[in-house]
Amino acid sequence: LDDVKDELEVKLLVNPKDYEELLKDNLKENIKIISNNSVTAGGVILLSKDKNLDGTIESRFKKTLQLIKES
Repeated sequence: LDDVKDELEVKLLVNPKDYEELLKDNLKENIKIISNNSVTAGGVILLSKDKNLDGTIESRFKKTLQLIKES
């Protein structure tokens, strides 16, 4: 979140199972948490004006496999 801390609006798309727990966190007013069934549990998709970050489990797994192949 440090990369987008100065953004006016940040949306975090999360799995419905994670949604309620994240609402308990004291996030800044510019961060909106959105429940989305297409995001697997434990993952997150961050959307802002200048950046989009895919932190889903599938994305992290693919990146890990790519690093293994390159080493």
